Amino acid sequence: MDNSRLDRTGGSAGIAFVIATVVAALLTGQPPGPEASNQTVQRFFIDHHSQVVLQGWLYALATGLVIWFAVAVRRLLHTAPGGRHLGDLFFVGTVAVAALSFVSMSIRIVAAGAAHELSASAVRAVGGDFSLVLLALCGFIVALAATGYAGCVFSHPMLPRWTGWLAVIAAVVNVVGTLSVFLSDGPFSIEGGWGTLLPVAATGVWYLGTSVSLFRAPRSPPRIRPGKPAGHNCPVRRLDPGCPGVSRNTAKLTRYQGSGEFSWCSGRIWLVPRSRAYCSGCLEPVSPPSGSVRPRHTTGARTGASGPTLGV
Repeated sequence: MDNSRLDRTGGSAGIAFVIATVVAALLTGQPPGPEASNQTVQRFFIDHHSQVVLQGWLYALATGLVIWFAVAVRRLLHTAPGGRHLGDLFFVGTVAVAALSFVSMSIRIVAAGAAHELSASAVRAVGGDFSLVLLALCGFIVALAATGYAGCVFSHPMLPRWTGWLAVIAAVVNVVGTLSVFLSDGPFSIEGGWGTLLPVAATGVWYLGTSVSLFRAPRSPPRIRPGKPAGHNCPVRRLDPGCPGVSRNTAKLTRYQGSGEFSWCSGRIWLVPRSRAYCSGCLEPVSPPSGSVRPRHTTGARTGASGPTLGV
């Protein structure tokens, strides 16, 4: 798959993951708090059986989406210095959290189905507290994944740096959220809601920002095989700063400048991978601006190109 297409589908998967997660979280409404009795919790699972099952199904769907998102992000993180290790840390951490959430939701669905047969305390422990404790302790893994992501983005901004700061915030909030296991009551306890809601929200904002950045990433230039014309529709070109009346397109060029060779020209120079060809539609070669060490164009016979070559 083309890298630009992978970026866009990965960004779309990340956005869809956030949407599916938000919808799933809203399905059952507010569950009983820490002050509720075991019987109240049991009745909640019995009355909301269908919603709990649909919620678990949506979370399972979100698991597949976030894994695809993580694959696309890891590819970009690998382009950073030392990004192979940090990128793998992000990927493995994200997949681990997704897998644990998958297990947690599966157990929650089973508990909802057997809630009328199990004791009230068992329903609360298995269907409620187990899932919440697992989600809270996953904060350590999320923090590791966020650290790997931020380390890559700050050293080599293949994605916007502000997404790195979102990752840092998510890491801090998730680590703090793990402390909720020590609280038995109050809004920041396991059943209080805020101890798990804030880490999930911080992680969701980070994923959403990264997904949008992935989706809007510049598209890569079309690959041109040797022996075929470069064509006049290539979206990436380098222009001579001295050329009057022609706008520049250096932003896209920066990303792909390692794929070809360029020189000064009074017209357009097309990026042809593994070639030094320039388009036959270029204007007459000119000398570089005064003081530049770049050579002027020369012509010559080189196969696999649509026009003359650049003299180097």
